[in-house]
Amino acid sequence: MRVASLMNRNVTSIAANESLSAAAQLMWDCDCGAIPVREPGSERVIGIITDRDICIATWSKGLAPGAIEVHGAMSSPAHFCSPNDTVATAESMMRAHKVRRLPVVDADGRLVGIISLPDIAKCVGKAQFRDDPDLSLDQFALTVGAICEERAAQSAA
Repeated sequence: MRVASLMNRNVTSIAANESLSAAAQLMWDCDCGAIPVREPGSERVIGIITDRDICIATWSKGLAPGAIEVHGAMSSPAHFCSPNDTVATAESMMRAHKVRRLPVVDADGRLVGIISLPDIAKCVGKAQFRDDPDLSLDQFALTVGAICEERAAQSAA
């Protein structure tokens, strides 16, 4: 199965030079916890910002969200996939980079969607997908386990 079959196409993005307040407002309006970040003046995805990133940045810097630009809190470089990648490839990337979401970009790096663990979870184990090698329940469990692994456990290994 290809990423294009599962990805959410109704996705927004924010420019890296906008404020964390603007990012938080987009998350509120779109009922989401992460937004892909674009290069200013471009449609090219360069990172991702999460609600957690906003909270930690404002707390650690002791500043209001309106005083911090997105590039100061976003995760970068961006880890992303293509709509033509298999779901297994996207899941492998999530596992390797310990991320719950991947922006989906076209050949020019423009955002076309986002795929998340919940998108995959909705299909894993369903009867109509049981023979699809890209939707293995065992691989999904390994991915969730890897993402949830404590940082201290990663360092000790």
